[in-house]
Amino acid sequence: GTGIAFPDPYLAGRAPQFIFYNFGMQREVTNNITVSVNYVGSQSHFIAGAGNIRGLQSGQLDPKWLGLGSVNIAGVSTNFLSKPASSANLAQLASAGINLPVPYAGYTQAANLAAGSNATIAHMLTWMPQFSGTTDTWGNVANANYNAFQLSVSHRPAHGLTMNINYTYSKSIDDAGTARSGWALPASATASGHAWAQNRIDRSLSINSQPQNLSIFGVYELPFGKGKIGGDHFVVRALLGGWDFSNIFQYSSGLPLAIVGTCNSTQNVGQGQCMPDANPNFRGNARKNGGWGDGVTAATLGSLSYLVGAVGNTNSGAGSDSTSCSTSTGPYCNSGNFMVGNLSRIAPNGLRGPSVYRLTSALHRTFVFTERAQFVFGVDCQNVTNTVTFGNNAANNQIGVNVNSGNFGTLTFASADARAFQFSARFVF
Repeated sequence: GTGIAFPDPYLAGRAPQFIFYNFGMQREVTNNITVSVNYVGSQSHFIAGAGNIRGLQSGQLDPKWLGLGSVNIAGVSTNFLSKPASSANLAQLASAGINLPVPYAGYTQAANLAAGSNATIAHMLTWMPQFSGTTDTWGNVANANYNAFQLSVSHRPAHGLTMNINYTYSKSIDDAGTARSGWALPASATASGHAWAQNRIDRSLSINSQPQNLSIFGVYELPFGKGKIGGDHFVVRALLGGWDFSNIFQYSSGLPLAIVGTCNSTQNVGQGQCMPDANPNFRGNARKNGGWGDGVTAATLGSLSYLVGAVGNTNSGAGSDSTSCSTSTGPYCNSGNFMVGNLSRIAPNGLRGPSVYRLTSALHRTFVFTERAQFVFGVDCQNVTNTVTFGNNAANNQIGVNVNSGNFGTLTFASADARAFQFSARFVF
């Protein structure tokens, strides 16, 4: 039959759960400076965003059955997962001591027919084999937690200076990305031989986890003019007095990269997101060619890779240099036959996109002619340092992250906010 969408009667009516907590201290250091230190945390449950997080309802094959992909019968290794669940094939497995649960007699009868080749053994072992597949419509069971240290320094208007410094050091962890498998993984299903409880292998940094975030903004009245330096000189008052210099500086760490792979027909069988394996022999830096964007121009953007470890094929167990994983020196390998990749879901090898910083400055002055007539002049500069951010567009990394793709590690985006000056003048009366 056709595929169906399963609306879970319990989760469909359940709202996400968010728990927030924080505590902090504030101290006045001087008459003009106040320092605040805070800890902020949150726990979130039953949240959306994780496709395939429940293996049963998502129609995934329980990985405990992946061993059926290579069954030794009479000295011959046979892939029974892709074979029809016919009486003959089930009898062969039974002769090897493997008795499979048949959901209903009609399934085996359909598999006995030539036209029933879609009634495979792999599909028979899913939740509702009478349908071509199931979709877990409201399977919102993802979890997340956030912890942050926040520092704020405030300088109230005094001595011509007003300034705020805000710094956040944080970490966000979740399992809300697309899951490689919504089932518990037996040790036999991973190259490392490590067993994972349900959803634990996909618990990692959040895709938007940015540990460093700094913001500085303020206004400074230049110390020249009436009542200040050079206030007795007409030239100083006329040229230097009354100017306000303001700045906004923002910095944030780069977004973590979500490395993925492309599986062939014998890898990740019946599971969700295809993932490569981490090569246990890899030592070194997973980056190359310098900083993000070094050496590229508008004409060559997208042609130079900044990540080590591209795998030029989808052969099972192949390493980054197209040899076996055991002899490869690269960081990634294709998963083995009838196995699930074990690479960290987010930021393996500490990989992040480029950090982002911007400085905006402005210089303004009000010329007072009379009590009711004033002339206001200003110049503003966006992106003072003329910095280009490569491979990052707002909250989305535009960097090739598929190890089996020819664009792995290449950049498809360069910010277009070039340095720009804006002059303004107005007469107030």
